[in-house]
Amino acid sequence: HRWWMFWILSTLSMGYYWSQDNRPLVDLGRYYQAIPDWWMFAESPSFEMFIMLITQMGGWLNAVLALLIWLTNDQKILFMGYAILTSGIFWWSLKRESPLVGWCIIMQPIWQVGWRTQWIHALETSLVLCVWQAWHRNRMSMMTGIVSMLAVWLRPSALIWLLGMCLWDCVRGRVRGQHHILIGSCLGIILIWPHIMQYVLGKMSVPEIHWSLIDQIGRHGGLIPTVLMMIIVVCRISNIETRYWMCACWVLMALSISILAGVGLDNFPLFFVGLAVLSGSVELSKQRQMVVIALSITVHLIPFLSLLPERMSPVVHMNTIRDTVYDFQRPIKNPIDALSVSDLHGILERECQFSQPHCLVVTTGFLFHPHRESHGRLALLSKDLKQLRIEKAELWFRRQEQLRGVQMAIVQECDEASVWPPHFVQAAQMFEDQLSVWSELASIQTENCTWVIFVPPNIKKTRYSNE
Repeated sequence: HRWWMFWILSTLSMGYYWSQDNRPLVDLGRYYQAIPDWWMFAESPSFEMFIMLITQMGGWLNAVLALLIWLTNDQKILFMGYAILTSGIFWWSLKRESPLVGWCIIMQPIWQVGWRTQWIHALETSLVLCVWQAWHRNRMSMMTGIVSMLAVWLRPSALIWLLGMCLWDCVRGRVRGQHHILIGSCLGIILIWPHIMQYVLGKMSVPEIHWSLIDQIGRHGGLIPTVLMMIIVVCRISNIETRYWMCACWVLMALSISILAGVGLDNFPLFFVGLAVLSGSVELSKQRQMVVIALSITVHLIPFLSLLPERMSPVVHMNTIRDTVYDFQRPIKNPIDALSVSDLHGILERECQFSQPHCLVVTTGFLFHPHRESHGRLALLSKDLKQLRIEKAELWFRRQEQLRGVQMAIVQECDEASVWPPHFVQAAQMFEDQLSVWSELASIQTENCTWVIFVPPNIKKTRYSNE
């Protein structure tokens, strides 16, 4: 029952973070955009709409969340519970591993950050680990197939890890119930088939990230802890049990895909799990175990301490040394350049024409997390605004005819030096050229930016301003 200890520690850590951080809910990958669509389906059910929603990636998750938010009417509390439950599944899936594995994982920032920000790959990893435990304990069953289906249905990237287990058994000539994983994975692919090509093409068109591999490892896993884990694995490689070599495959596969495809290592959290399991499963003396535990607790608490001197940056990542407006390792009490959720909610309630199927809002910046790619839809989630849709003004809104269905445009005007990333400024300039004939509804000043809200010229509006 030691997994309870790590779950409680994670929950206490998340609770303290939430009590200190004043930023609203964030959706870093637009994973929860379809929640209000389920509410609209409940009001006007149709078979076509049901098929469209259920075949989306994560369709089952959005359906469950839509129902629970509708019943509780408090998305913030619900998503806190969702984060705690996701971490609970994660720790339960590792309940048979050495406690040292847990202490190695506690050192890695990616897990606390992933759970707190509803990062979809955190839940995907929890489900894959449940399958892995059944696989390497040779206890696969129908439940293993169901969890495999849910993982692939959530994110197709789970297919890489699930098929890897089956391929490993094929190479070793073992037949032991892999059909449960294969059937579940196939069902997951069938369920999301209408959207699978869009997903693949979208991944192929994503620009390469500009962070180095060293910076990514330091950001998500902690550079010093990761190096120490690698040293432990290399020095004690002969003592690692054969059944853990699948974890080594996770590490190598994640690194290879990240480097070759130019995508972030945080899309493959099994890299960090694999390294923690490999190093934590090695037998160490009690003295060395105590060193690992002390280091784990220290690294875990660093983001909650007072700001450290910047000369510690070679040892500790800068995100844990100073407040960064776009990061989620340190709690931020006073977010800058963000709109107020309540203010924008009030404006949208007054101005959106809900006689239309959707109230489409296009913005050049990300409303409540202006320095991270989160449109703000999750923070505005409510029954009153279920028809609201928020899109980013980039390639799709560069001509007047593309703005015909748009009911509101929000432009973020900032000094170039204060904006991250810099392409926000370019997007704003391109989009503003198309709004020359639109009417200005509101002008909201923040620390370094001005948010200007426009409406179509044929609609008479009253101007609001906080200036």
